[in-house]
Amino acid sequence: MSKKQLKIGLLSHHVCSSNLGVSALTLSNISILNNILKKLNIKPHYVLFSGEGPKAEALIRKIANFEQLSLEPAFQFKRKPRFFREFFHKLKECDLILDTCGGDSFADIYGIKRYLNQTISKWLALKTKKPLIFTPQTIGPFKSKMLRRLAGRIMNQSEYIFTRDQISYDYAKGISSNQNIRLVTDMAMLLPYDKTTYAYLQKSPKFKLGINISGLVANGGYNGQNQFQLKMDYPDFVEKLIKKYYSDQKVEIHLIPHVITENRVESDNHISHVFQKRYPELIVAPQFENPMEAKSYIAQMDVFVGTRMHATIAAISSGVPVIPVAYSRKFEGLFSSINYEAYINATEVTADEAVKRIQTYLDDLKGLAKMVEESQQKINYMLEEYHGTLKNILGSLVAPAKV
Repeated sequence: MSKKQLKIGLLSHHVCSSNLGVSALTLSNISILNNILKKLNIKPHYVLFSGEGPKAEALIRKIANFEQLSLEPAFQFKRKPRFFREFFHKLKECDLILDTCGGDSFADIYGIKRYLNQTISKWLALKTKKPLIFTPQTIGPFKSKMLRRLAGRIMNQSEYIFTRDQISYDYAKGISSNQNIRLVTDMAMLLPYDKTTYAYLQKSPKFKLGINISGLVANGGYNGQNQFQLKMDYPDFVEKLIKKYYSDQKVEIHLIPHVITENRVESDNHISHVFQKRYPELIVAPQFENPMEAKSYIAQMDVFVGTRMHATIAAISSGVPVIPVAYSRKFEGLFSSINYEAYINATEVTADEAVKRIQTYLDDLKGLAKMVEESQQKINYMLEEYHGTLKNILGSLVAPAKV
């Protein structure tokens, strides 16, 4: 029997993003789609609306379990009226459209420009009359009442809304009447990785403390003025954390960037090297080509403290005891939803309080590891909901029409 084919539009799916968390979402979702489509005997044809070319295709094929896979690179959305018609027609060719919204960009906390990009592209997708699905993500917040109402209207017309945390689920229910809002968890929990890639790190007998420093948070956000309203002085927190363990001969500190870019406002890589100059014995991880490499490195750690959420997701999903340092509600929502309470809210504690709390968690590392194990069971259960619902949707699109 020959395979059926579906043309699947992937909005806000960036494969080669400098933010490895965004790439992790994309590659994880495509991996999930591949597994479902193979079971349904459906050949995928992906339309990648990110403007990415051969490098993206090579990464997608790397995680594919198909002998043949069709990938059509398409242009990234631009907020220019003359561009809308061409973009619309490309969307109309698809059988369904999935939108990650960058994981947490369906909100107005990052500014009006990003909000408009997200909103207009969804509005055009809805105009095609093809099913629009919000893949698991953070929904909101919207500070503006007008933008919140507009977001609700878009959600009302969408086929399914998958949220990755309880807070987003409750928020989405509060602004939308859509009956197909579902609570699952982050897709990047299923990101493939290879623990043997950096196995050489195990040659050192020292305790490996992995730290991810967010360049964005260290620089005070995009506006440089404590955009995330932290109670702590974040650079001071990082310095105190490093100093506490730097002189311990049994500990090896690895700084692990998860956003690698030339833009110094956002670059984890740059800020990591700034601290390495102050403390030369720090080990800065190699410059990763993709999120699978980052997860493979993080998997070698004995414990991981991170501020980029997807770096902490890489840790917990690879079984590494993790202490997330949260700067927005997306952390609290996600980790609380999987029954993981060992995180630090940087908007509520000082640098000194955070370091003391980290030491408390490290004093009970077995308890932390057990919490990770229990959360992994919850993660698997929650992602079955997304997998099962998506399988039903995809199957219905190729099912024979009822007479």
